[in-house]
Amino acid sequence: MTIEDVALTFVKGLGVKGIVHLLEEYPTARDIYSSSLGELMERTALREDIARRIVSCEGFGEAERELNRCYQRGVHVVASTDQEYPQLMREGVSDYPHILYVMGDISALNGRSLSVVGTRTCSAHCEGLCNKLIAGLAERVGDVRIISGLAFGADSYAHRAALVAGLKTVAVVPSVLPAVTPSEHTNLANDILASGGAIVSELNSATRQKGVMYIARNRMIAAMSAGTLVLESPLKGGSIATAQIADSYHRVVMALPGRPTDTKSAGTNMLIRRNLAQLVTSAEDIAESMGWQIVAHEEQVAERAELSDDEARIMACFGVGEELTTDEIATRSGLSAGDMLSLLMMLEIKGLVRTLPADKYEKI
Repeated sequence: MTIEDVALTFVKGLGVKGIVHLLEEYPTARDIYSSSLGELMERTALREDIARRIVSCEGFGEAERELNRCYQRGVHVVASTDQEYPQLMREGVSDYPHILYVMGDISALNGRSLSVVGTRTCSAHCEGLCNKLIAGLAERVGDVRIISGLAFGADSYAHRAALVAGLKTVAVVPSVLPAVTPSEHTNLANDILASGGAIVSELNSATRQKGVMYIARNRMIAAMSAGTLVLESPLKGGSIATAQIADSYHRVVMALPGRPTDTKSAGTNMLIRRNLAQLVTSAEDIAESMGWQIVAHEEQVAERAELSDDEARIMACFGVGEELTTDEIATRSGLSAGDMLSLLMMLEIKGLVRTLPADKYEKI
């Protein structure tokens, strides 16, 4: 990283995509600033006013002040041409940030990772599934970095589940470091750093905060890993936007299914229905979607959680080796269709039943 790298981000009118375009034509920021006006305009087709700003070394003063500020506050500065920069961030991404501001362990930015997002009003049921899935990944896959946005709800569930499971986690925030947004999660951010994770932002101290940085932050979450998991989301919101961005980057998108009547799962159900996301219900499903190898155990015993009365009623519907349609299960159990489908989903997550073609289920 050089002062020229940071200076580029202070050139008026250049923007994120403009910097990416320049770095497609020049190997380094220093080479860009070393060009003549004529060469720069001919090689990059920049507007003359922007090219003149670069040739006149615009941004150097701001960059020097920014670097001094970061040094005093313990914030690392990483350029996209540095080895420490997240490698996946540059793959198939036309709007990656050239400069990242990082607190914590920079090595956490690379390696096998999974982005996990969801609504800020995630349910307790969603929290339990998040804990189960991330614990399962830690046990069955091993070293996986969990990336999220430090927001309320699903983001914080994902970070905390990673910490409990002994995994490194990376929080991408829409704020100028070392401050974090939301400030209520400062303690969580400190726990992330203490556990070998990292806090990341693309924003420098000159950024004007107008509450419009969340979609930009979401694209970073999508770009930093090969796969994005949506835990729970209504039809509109940041999680759906993140999933759509991840899909545009040709990343794997996964979602947990929810009850048809649950508005908090309307978004994830929509992603699955439109084939924008793969349906997953277990750590094994996620590993399969991501192409990760499952850690083998000499003796693998499927987890069997204690059943509720209604779950036990559904399990009692199955005879030995019997395959039942949902209509047959509803008739035998006496449960409503909505409750029955929700219970079947939970039993499938617990590994007690599995779906078959023709809308059938069987007991495992």
